[in-house]
Amino acid sequence: MVLKKLFLACAIAGICAAAAAAEPVAATQAEGLSAAPVSQPDVLAPFEGWNSENAFRLGTRASFSIGGTEYYDRSASDPSLRMFSAGLNYNLPGGVSLHGAYIMQDLPDWEVSESGNDSPRAWKVGFGLSQERLRFTSLMVEYGQLGAGFRLPGNAGAYENNFSSPLSSGRRGFTFSEDADVLFLGARQRWNSRLSTFQRYARYEERNAPGVRQWSVGLGYQYSPGLYMELAYDNQAGALDAKDYSDKRVRLRTMISF
Repeated sequence: MVLKKLFLACAIAGICAAAAAAEPVAATQAEGLSAAPVSQPDVLAPFEGWNSENAFRLGTRASFSIGGTEYYDRSASDPSLRMFSAGLNYNLPGGVSLHGAYIMQDLPDWEVSESGNDSPRAWKVGFGLSQERLRFTSLMVEYGQLGAGFRLPGNAGAYENNFSSPLSSGRRGFTFSEDADVLFLGARQRWNSRLSTFQRYARYEERNAPGVRQWSVGLGYQYSPGLYMELAYDNQAGALDAKDYSDKRVRLRTMISF
């Protein structure tokens, strides 16, 4: 396991070094398209949905976000989970970005897991490289750790836009009994002003349990500034709440912005 993580760290470092050596190319402007087209969320990293939208600028390159969320079960009048997050993003010259987030949870007594931890924590760090930097694709790499007792809400709302969830199709929620690692790789290629492709890979591993593997590929078409269409395929092996679970999906989606 140590050698595996060391190899992964070396591979990531190699990608960064290669990207830094390449000279960025000028961005291609989409003729006739808005500067802010419909969002294309399928390459968002795990927990992206938990990042607060209350962002504050820290100079011209950095931003800081902070926020909180309450989750309720249908039969409960009090929150079954309170979650607080803080994140930092920093954009370097030449299409390189760094980001990190820290998440805290507050669980009521009747939701405390077998770990006995009523205030579990999670964190993530990552970096992104723009297509202008790599020439042929953009790239996001992210690594995170979730502490024992950390709870994924039953609605798995942080994953809906990603077309992937580490839970089974029942989405009953899940509480980690041990520390867990999350690795995410995402890429998107913009071939012209309208056509793009993307790939996404995510791995969830508890320390002494079978892991979850997911990968997705997709094709996107920006028909107009306010209309985006997408065809995607997702493959999942295992689920946190059902170790023998497997799932394959095809999705055709249309997104409209006014």
